[in-house]
Amino acid sequence: MITRPFCAAVLGTLVAFSCASGPRSREAAAWLRDAVRAHRAADEALARRDREAAYATLVGLVGTAERFATERGDKRAVLMDAYFRLAEMALAAKNAPAALLWSSRGLKLGAANDVFSANLLIAKGHAAVALGDDALASESFHRALVINDALLAVALAEPAQ
Repeated sequence: MITRPFCAAVLGTLVAFSCASGPRSREAAAWLRDAVRAHRAADEALARRDREAAYATLVGLVGTAERFATERGDKRAVLMDAYFRLAEMALAAKNAPAALLWSSRGLKLGAANDVFSANLLIAKGHAAVALGDDALASESFHRALVINDALLAVALAEPAQ
């Protein structure tokens, strides 16, 4: 599973690249900074054991996405991570239908061979298990495994730094 510090680093990098030039880039950077703040606020709420505040913060983040013009890949990464966190919170609350909804919404943004898709597929698999849909669970877990295997192969092929 991907860690919060890793996600913060990814979001921070997206903000830096979005600041590159032009008003559209500044608008995108502002939205990405807001996304970083939303994730931090959700983390702080979870640290206080205030799941409702964390949930509301992330729902607010995904609700604002359409208003901002950012690079599709940037928006996809930010939103897929938020949808994954919402699915995980729903699973923790024993709300499998909501977890299935959030993970499916995230995957509709465009599944790819990346950690965002793998995480959403794993959440979808857990939701499917809870709902008794063994076929969907198996398919979701298998797709996540294939992605993680491909990511591992790439990581192992890169020279150590």
